[in-house]
Amino acid sequence: MIGCSAPYREAVEARFESKRDTDAEMQEREITLIQCDSQERWQQFETMAAADGDSVLIAVLPSLVLDDYVRALAAGASGVVYVDTPSAVTVDVIVAAVHGEVVLPRQAAQSLAVLAKRRQPEANLDPEEAELLRAVASGRTVVDLARETYFSERTVRRHLQSLYLKLGVRNRAEAIAAATRMGLLD
Repeated sequence: MIGCSAPYREAVEARFESKRDTDAEMQEREITLIQCDSQERWQQFETMAAADGDSVLIAVLPSLVLDDYVRALAAGASGVVYVDTPSAVTVDVIVAAVHGEVVLPRQAAQSLAVLAKRRQPEANLDPEEAELLRAVASGRTVVDLARETYFSERTVRRHLQSLYLKLGVRNRAEAIAAATRMGLLD
């Protein structure tokens, strides 16, 4: 543990040892906790995260600031924990990280979800593209669309590919899901 106070380190280590003895994967992995309470420690954390993708690296944050959670996760943290979190929960965060999962406080997870939703790309669809998307969402096939628009099937497919590109999706199902998220089908 880097930068963590002695009482914090002792409490986490005491709980951690009992979990480590029963989990073979935890015995094999190198686990590092870094308290990111200064710019120097953040740089150390980010350097370690970039250097070794196999070790488990946990950011210990001195405050519940969403931007710090985002910074740590974006840098490659295996887990993030608030320094005042009970040691039992901290150990749960470590165990989850060893197994490829991230445990976050509800408030952080909800804030990240809101942030992600806000950052969805805006689709500036022209009226024809919006109508094509509604037609796709209603279940019409390429053949149906070609018949209705008097275009060839190839032209309809080309229009669909252009629409998918604009929405940032790969196929019909993703286009419908993206359109629903963006409120284009309401």
